[in-house]
Amino acid sequence: MSKSPRWSYKLTCEATEQYARDVLAHNLAPEWLQRSWASAKQTGLNEISMDEIDEEIADARKGIAESRLRSGS
Repeated sequence: MSKSPRWSYKLTCEATEQYARDVLAHNLAPEWLQRSWASAKQTGLNEISMDEIDEEIADARKGIAESRLRSGS
């Protein structure tokens, strides 16, 4: 019996979530990532929603595209 893509995706997500829980529970994150988390917490960036993140990415991509149009590249 073949595995369905949905089953495969679910397994991957569960494994990824478990890995993330293990990293956090055992303080396995690298130093640079721990500093990044601390910085995000200090500035409040750890509180923004996925929608806000998506908006920031879209704005940055738009700015890059506009800059390339102006410079002709």
